[in-house]
Amino acid sequence: MRYATVEPNGYMYMIFPNLYVGGFNASTNYEYLKLHNITHIINCAGEKYIIHEPDIKVYNLNLFDSPLFPIHEYFEPTANLIAHIYQQNPNNRVLVSCAMGINRSMSILIAYLLYSTQRTLQDIIKHIVSLRPYAMLTNMAFYNQLCLYDSSLRNVASNK
Repeated sequence: MRYATVEPNGYMYMIFPNLYVGGFNASTNYEYLKLHNITHIINCAGEKYIIHEPDIKVYNLNLFDSPLFPIHEYFEPTANLIAHIYQQNPNNRVLVSCAMGINRSMSILIAYLLYSTQRTLQDIIKHIVSLRPYAMLTNMAFYNQLCLYDSSLRNVASNK
């Protein structure tokens, strides 16, 4: 089943039902967010967004797109946050965004999918690339941290 909606303006993509990834343009355009019924934004860009609308909840994370940044420290807390958003209402729509939707937001989105779907990192990446076939995870340090996270989840599952 294909979930992605490929936007002609490239603003954002639906990767799984009600779960989107995108960049700054998508996350700061209120009309565009409302068109897609976005209820929550996980902002991974390290700056505060200017959007202050009562019907969209924004969570700001100070993540930096640097090979030295320990993004893995945010995988589990953010996965729990997204899971909580969907527990409140399964129809909530979450946009995970950063400046370009390539490294920070993609890493957080993939970590959530690893946490919540029991799929492997390679399966998730194949799925995303089939829907959004352009640059993603150009920060190899983030990819390596996702590999370690995937391994740790597999080890926990096999020890149960």
